[in-house]
Amino acid sequence: MSGIGTGGIHVHGGGTHRNWRGLDAKQIVDRLGQSANLQTALDAGDSSSYTSGQSWLDLSGNGQDFFLGTTSGSEASDPTFNGTAGLLSPLEYFGHDGGDFFTYDTTNETWMENIHKDNAAFTLYFVFMMGVELTNQALAGTCTFGASSSGFMMNITSGSNSPNLIVRDGAGGGALSITPTGVSVSAGVWSICGISVDEANDLAQWFTSRGGLDPDPAAYTSPSSSAADQTLSIGSRGGSVTPMTDGSRFALFLGFSRALNGMEMHRLGRALRRRWMI
Repeated sequence: MSGIGTGGIHVHGGGTHRNWRGLDAKQIVDRLGQSANLQTALDAGDSSSYTSGQSWLDLSGNGQDFFLGTTSGSEASDPTFNGTAGLLSPLEYFGHDGGDFFTYDTTNETWMENIHKDNAAFTLYFVFMMGVELTNQALAGTCTFGASSSGFMMNITSGSNSPNLIVRDGAGGGALSITPTGVSVSAGVWSICGISVDEANDLAQWFTSRGGLDPDPAAYTSPSSSAADQTLSIGSRGGSVTPMTDGSRFALFLGFSRALNGMEMHRLGRALRRRWMI
């Protein structure tokens, strides 16, 4: 079904794809012909995305870079790079100590703000390793979960280790909360989590390395039209709230300002599995 080979060159649907393990995240998206509305592409294994310094650099061409930690300065919330810059292997990643995260380096882009609003259309992909199980932690977010918070959060739940997308409505409630059926993330192994949301058509589609493709309803209930509480963070809900646990690792983040369809989600997820040998 996927048409993805383990090595060499493989032909699928009229296109030619190289060994996914030799391509960075942006090149994988391009090879699949799915680069429309790609906004952000961060890949710890590509030297053009990170070699040294205080920023994780965007490969998409849009310049949507993220600070290590909160600011451009060195601080306790900075994730720590591991591996050899440019090697494009599972050994290149950012390590987290239970208080680390990444912060978008300017005000939120329109597509980031629109994630929690009416008619939202977006796709997010993460490649990560969870450090500690049964502990509430967040892959990304733009809100604090406060009583009047507006924004979204992508969590790993404490009760079941399941991915969970929550959209806050700015009035003390939730506009959406969805979790893929029967999916549990394990600590100490690389995992993939992708979510595509087409709010106007009431459809979300998950891709996870543990459960494949899973659809969910995605119509928001009374969504907020206000700005998000927080600048987009990766590895926390927003700011320092609910960071990934000690021993966690981050390798990739992709953000699209459109909802990838089921086939696109499947093809991209399968290619990322090959790249990280999951």
